[in-house]
This record gives sequence, C-alpha cells and structure tokens, in this order.
Amino acid sequence: MASLLRITGASDDAAAALDVTVADARQLKALAAGLQPALAPDRALADQVRAAIDAGRFDPVPGLLHRMAEAGPQALAVAGGVALVQRRYAEAATLFQQAAFAAPEQERQPYLELQATALFRLGSPASLHQAAGLLRGMLGDLPPDRWAAVQDSLGTVLLRLADDDSLALAITAFRAAAQARAVLHQPLDWAASEVHLADALVAQAAQRAGTALLEEAEADYRAALAERRRDLVPLDWAATQDRIGNALSLLAERETKPLDLLEATKAYELALLERRRDLVPFEWASTENNLGNALTRYGEQQDDAASIDQAIAAYRAALGEFTRERAPDRWAAVQSNLGAALVDAAMHGGDTDRLREAVVAYRAAASARPRDQAPTDWAIIQFNLGLALLQLGLREDGTASLGAAAKAFDDCLSVVGLLWPQERVQVIIGRRDTALAEIARREAVQ
Repeated sequence: MASLLRITGASDDAAAALDVTVADARQLKALAAGLQPALAPDRALADQVRAAIDAGRFDPVPGLLHRMAEAGPQALAVAGGVALVQRRYAEAATLFQQAAFAAPEQERQPYLELQATALFRLGSPASLHQAAGLLRGMLGDLPPDRWAAVQDSLGTVLLRLADDDSLALAITAFRAAAQARAVLHQPLDWAASEVHLADALVAQAAQRAGTALLEEAEADYRAALAERRRDLVPLDWAATQDRIGNALSLLAERETKPLDLLEATKAYELALLERRRDLVPFEWASTENNLGNALTRYGEQQDDAASIDQAIAAYRAALGEFTRERAPDRWAAVQSNLGAALVDAAMHGGDTDRLREAVVAYRAAASARPRDQAPTDWAIIQFNLGLALLQLGLREDGTASLGAAAKAFDDCLSVVGLLWPQERVQVIIGRRDTALAEIARREAVQ
C-alpha cells in the first residue's frame, strides 16, 4: 500500500535566503554611498562607514554613525540597512521609520519602502498588516512605474499573509501591476507581475475547491513565457517552467488526469535545462524534487514501475544539495518523499530491500522534524514509517518490524488522534490493528 499522507511543505529555502542577503548588502552599499555629511569630521566618519561595509565588517558601523554630529535620515537609514543585513528586522523597521520622519516629506517614500521591507521580513501577521498599510499609503501620488512597483510589493505582502481575503487582495494588486506595466511597455516587469499573479491564484486554489483558479494560473504562467524567453532570461524562464509544473501537478491531484502529470514532468525537465546544478544548485534540487513528486504520482496512477524508479533517482539527486546541514527542512521533506517512492517501488517489485531503504529514509526525516518542533509533520512521517514497517513485517519472519510498525502508528495517533477527522484516524487504527493481529497470530503458532 502506498503512503497515504504527505508533508505539504518545507520552511527553509537556502537559495532564496542567499539571494535576500546579497540584495540587502547591495542595498546597504547604496545607502552608504548616499551618506554625504556637510562637516569634515563627519565626512571622515562616513568614509570609515563605507570602508567597513565594503569589507563586510558591519558591527563597527552603528558606533561610527553615532559619533556623527549630523545624524540625519541618511545615517539612520544606513543603521537600518546594517540591521537588515544582520536580520534584526524589528530594529531595522524602527530605524527606517525614524529616517522617514527625519526626512523632508517629499523624500520619505524610499525610507518607508525600506520599513515595509523590514516588516515583511519580520513576518508576523501584525508586521505584515503594518507593511501592507504603509504600501497602500504610498499609492496616492506616484508616477506610473513606481505605482506599479508598489502594487507588486503590496501583492507580495498580502500573499505572505495567505488568508483568503488577503489572497483576493493580492490578486487584485498583482493584476493592477501587470496592467500598468503593459501600458508602460515594460515586458519583463509585466511578465514578473503575471507570474506573481499566478502564484497568488495557486495559493488561493489551495484553499478552495475546483480547478478554475489553477487553470487560470497555468494560463498566466504560460503568458509570461512570451516575454520570459529562454534566450533572454534563462533562469526566469526555467523558474516559470517549474511553476507550470507545480500548477499542473495540483490540477492532476484534483482531476486524477495522467496527462496533466506528464505535462508537469515535461515542464520540470524543461526547467532543468537551465536550472543546472553547477549554476543554481538549490533551485536545481528543488526542481528535481518536484519532478520526483510528479513521477511518483504518475507511477501510482498508472501502475508504472519505471516512473517510480525515475522518481527515486530524482529524489536522491536532490539530496545531493538539500543536505541536513544546509537545508534541514528541505532534506527532511525529500527524505519523506523518497520513502514514499521506495514503498511504491517495493509494492510493484516485491523487493524487501526497498522497504528497508524506505524505513531508513522515514527515520531520517523524523530525526529532522522532531515532535516538539513540528508535531504534525512528525506524525505524518510516523504513519508512513508504520506503513513501510508493516509491509516489511508481513514479508519477513519474526515480529520485530510488525512491533515497530504498531509503535509508529501509536506514535502518530498520540498527536493526531483527537485532531484529525475520524475517518482518517480509523485508517491509522486499522493499520495498527493489522500489525498487532499478525503479531498475535505468529506468536500463537510458535
């Protein structure tokens, strides 16, 4: 029996985190370049600030800024930039707010945008709502290109909030940005807004029944490819292909259409033409994992052992970059996906070695998603581990694997027994009782 439950996501994304860090450092250098005090002693301190930032030595910068006689908005903004680079987001938001208040009214917007960025990074519902409010307040009197950019930023904040009302507003913001950028004849910016719009549609589709939103998202992704051409922006083209694969995979889950899964695998394979391991290793690993998911589902639907074998290879490839040290949540998710594919392969081929490998993979995943930190994910892994151990126990002598299976099911129930719908709980209880009944039968005949 294939694994019934999947971990639905992973929180860390080392590639995105690296991109953010690089962008923050670039922003900080730009802020420091604008630090032009009038007094000669302050100019010397400003030179020291820039030298420290260029050398990547951020800790001395606040002290140097504090020594300036004229600590105007630029100095406050540089201090905020240092806090942003060092991921002290609440402090960064406060410093950017102070910079905005210290600046003339006509010069406040860049500092308010930076405050919104820091609040977005802070990531709490309250800070995200505050960021959205700041961005809405900027929309009144902006040139069209800046208005479109702020709409896009607003949509990004609302997308992060992720409740249904916020997602509806995000869709509106991204549509407005895309329409403005079409009028402005900004093709690549328009394509970016189309992709963001499709991302919001996919997020809303996850909370609603039906396929219309996913179909609209797929169409928007494909429309963006008219401008995000492989010969012009190969990595953006690849990222969009990856998203098309994700949308098609979700469609296939709702419609059980093997054709959608085949189209999804083609999209992922296209993405891998540019998402090469030597260029963008984490993005490459993410697409390999996505490809593995599509191949696993196709293999399950079509009873196709070859597709499941290809999925196993894709997951193992992804683990070459998603290591426990660099990306623990991603590593755990891929280990869990690998375990599911190995169980499927064992069910097709009767190979107990594949079941043993699945047990190893699930136990690895559980070790990185401990009960006290991620109880639901841990419970899902315990259930899937129980399925692998049950199948292994039914095929081998003795009762050790069967006993371990029963314990894994009980561990799962200890977390979800009172939380999940009773029909799902009864499935877990039924698997546990199967293991216990087989143990009793074997012990009775000894």
